[in-house]
Amino acid sequence: MQLNLSRAVAVVLVMTLAAGCATVTPTPAPAPTSIVEQPTQTPYPTSSPYPTYTPYPTATPLPTNTPMPTATATETASPTPTPTQTRPPVAIRPAAPQPAAGSAELWRTPGAYKPVAPNLCATYVSSIQDRDWQETFCIIRVEVNPSFLRFYGDWKIKLIRGSFKSLIYHPNSRAVTFAMDNLGNKYIYGKLGGAADEDRFIQSPDYLMGYKDNQDAGFPHEPDSFWEFQPAKPGASSFNFVNDKYGFKIGPITLSK
Repeated sequence: MQLNLSRAVAVVLVMTLAAGCATVTPTPAPAPTSIVEQPTQTPYPTSSPYPTYTPYPTATPLPTNTPMPTATATETASPTPTPTQTRPPVAIRPAAPQPAAGSAELWRTPGAYKPVAPNLCATYVSSIQDRDWQETFCIIRVEVNPSFLRFYGDWKIKLIRGSFKSLIYHPNSRAVTFAMDNLGNKYIYGKLGGAADEDRFIQSPDYLMGYKDNQDAGFPHEPDSFWEFQPAKPGASSFNFVNDKYGFKIGPITLSK
């Protein structure tokens, strides 16, 4: 039994070796296939990338209305009122009383005044260049300044003898005029202006002299002839304006606003 098994193994071995030694027939290679060359395709252009969209901002949610709590009626103690501080009333100072017309105080209160009495004038006859003139001299305004008193005057001149053929000089009024107050104090002028201080032309047989526009039509019709005196002495309430050459006295001059 063992001998038969050995023979069988030997037969199988011999058959296996014979099979391995058999000539192997090569498998024929397939014929090469011809490749047809395809035309080269033009590549599609590269497309631009779409822009990236910015997302819309997220909407902020509206605040939720919180319901108001229901008020509960409770008794609240009334607060103690705080005493209000009251300012003392502003004391209104009464306006300073204005000096009365014709008073001495006006002669020491700065301002421009018209004399109380109208027509504070004097009329006299003068002779100029062989002609006779009737002159009416008037005080028309007074100015009070802390440093001086100023009297303004004008002349109304009318030819009464002789002929008017050319311009005539009217002499100045420098050295013959002064003022006298009601207390007897005499005031000598310290400064003159306009026709009071210089010779002026009389330009017609009937002429008004003593204003700015007598000299230049561009000036307003304001008096320019004046006499300045020192300030009024205490208690002086009126003045007389005196001219010794023609012998006239104008006054008493009192002031009114």
